[in-house]
Amino acid sequence: HKEYRRQRQMCIRDRLDTVEEHVVSEVEKSWVHVVKTPIRDETGRCTGVQGIFWDVTQQRETETALAHERDLLRTLLDSIPDRIYFKDRDSRFLMISRAMADDFGLDDPGGAVGKKDADFFSEEHARLALEDERDILETGEGIIGKTEKETWNDDREGWVLTTKMPMRNADGEIVGTFGISKDITDLKAAEAELAEARALSLIPI
Repeated sequence: HKEYRRQRQMCIRDRLDTVEEHVVSEVEKSWVHVVKTPIRDETGRCTGVQGIFWDVTQQRETETALAHERDLLRTLLDSIPDRIYFKDRDSRFLMISRAMADDFGLDDPGGAVGKKDADFFSEEHARLALEDERDILETGEGIIGKTEKETWNDDREGWVLTTKMPMRNADGEIVGTFGISKDITDLKAAEAELAEARALSLIPI
């Protein structure tokens, strides 16, 4: 009766194109792509159903794994307070973290896509960052733990601890750069105050 109902439903439809989940065991599943169409006689009456199907388990598992990786990356980009960014070979932003979008004054991290450092930072800082990234692209060697002074288009200033690395595709070709910058402005200010206090203590009264 179940198969009869399926066939009757197919007679009403023109086509069924779907992916069906099959439970192989308690711990194993498989997915099958199914395409079915009704068979009709010369009067248009449905006389049967024809179909093809093929196993898409590996494809579905790959898609699930990729979706999980994207979820992990998005959690990192949305949660970590440091600035994380990915750039193409022309140093245009491909993706940035939520914290970086906030510093850029953007409501959505996607608003930075296609833009460059020069759209947010001073000309000097953008130039120095571009030089570093060109060196990375040419040599394939990253920059780890570099202390940088940042100057912004709106005259803000700050300090960051930056790490930048080459970004490679599946063939090992360098297709851009990515990095993380940690704000250390408060730490630099504390160091300056401490240095000033030490200097004053050495001045004879």
